[in-house]
Amino acid sequence: ADTLPSECDYLIVGAGASGLAFADSLLAHFPTSEVESSSPKVVIADIHSTPGGQWNDSYSFVRLHQPSAGYGVETEPLEPSSNDQVHLASREEILQYYQNVMNKLEKTHGATFVGNSKVDLSGTKQLDDGTWECQLQQHHGEEILKSIVVKKRLVDARYLQPDLPVDTKPTFVYDESKLNVVPINNIPGSNKKHFVVVGAGKTGMDVIYHLLTSSEVHPDNILWVKPHDMWITAREKIGSCMELLRDCAIQQVANNNKDENNDLSLESTFLEWEKQGHVYRLDTSTVPTKF
Repeated sequence: ADTLPSECDYLIVGAGASGLAFADSLLAHFPTSEVESSSPKVVIADIHSTPGGQWNDSYSFVRLHQPSAGYGVETEPLEPSSNDQVHLASREEILQYYQNVMNKLEKTHGATFVGNSKVDLSGTKQLDDGTWECQLQQHHGEEILKSIVVKKRLVDARYLQPDLPVDTKPTFVYDESKLNVVPINNIPGSNKKHFVVVGAGKTGMDVIYHLLTSSEVHPDNILWVKPHDMWITAREKIGSCMELLRDCAIQQVANNNKDENNDLSLESTFLEWEKQGHVYRLDTSTVPTKF
């Protein structure tokens, strides 16, 4: 990690997808003038030692659940080639990608990455000249408290930060003396033969698939607890999830205009999308309530 400078124009908290995408677009499009002929001074702070945000903590066999072409920063493609619209980047590819992006921002625009650092927003105070003084807790063997003056903007890029099983306690009660509850990160290399998987989102589906294929666990030895049934996007026929939801909403409004019951749910639209191959469900006897 680079040394924390005494001041900057922009302090970005979080070096994950949001933080690096903001920094990349900011520096790529920042207007120059006679007064400001160079890039603004950008500092990106993250609790991890390397860029990549949550990908640093993800399980080893995770991949993107959308084409790589729709992920990453504006000026640097993640997909291997411009013609590759089906590539799903692995964790290793994504971490290397974000390291390359950070290297580019440092070399081209003089940006600074400060790792192993936690920004204490509660300690931020405005100075007489209109700038802001921010406190950072840096961890390099020992905790060190440092400060930096922000001239223009303090950008918190952590609003989409997810709760990961590796650092989030289970929400259910269990007897620790009888059950060995571990995050998905601990599955690779495990010599266990019987598993109970709690959760039916992307992570839950990933671990089920990994157990059946890479770990060669027999299906009879896996109990899958699904709190909710969910609609699953067909990667090969979906494009953008947000575009799907938009089209579903438009179709539902059209349906409501014809239907006196004025049903506000998206159930009928999702069922139609299922017929067209855009979404599917694990249990066709149940209509999912999650997406």
